[in-house]
Amino acid sequence: MYKAKVEEQVFEFDFSDEKSLKGTVNGTSFEMDLARKGSVCHVIHKHKSYTIEIVHFNKEEKTCVLLVNNQEVSVS
Repeated sequence: MYKAKVEEQVFEFDFSDEKSLKGTVNGTSFEMDLARKGSVCHVIHKHKSYTIEIVHFNKEEKTCVLLVNNQEVSVS
């Protein structure tokens, strides 16, 4: 199981396939499609499209900043 904190909300992920495209988040099942082009990912989830890019990654602090549909999101 993996955990991610976005602002004050905590998400617990459990993946059920080797590509990490299916599983559960906080106990709710999910499935998504993913395409990568360089450092940019395009994700489709529940008929919605998301463009995601890693802006900054700090391995020691286990934090990153993502650009999701042109909005910065901090994840720890």
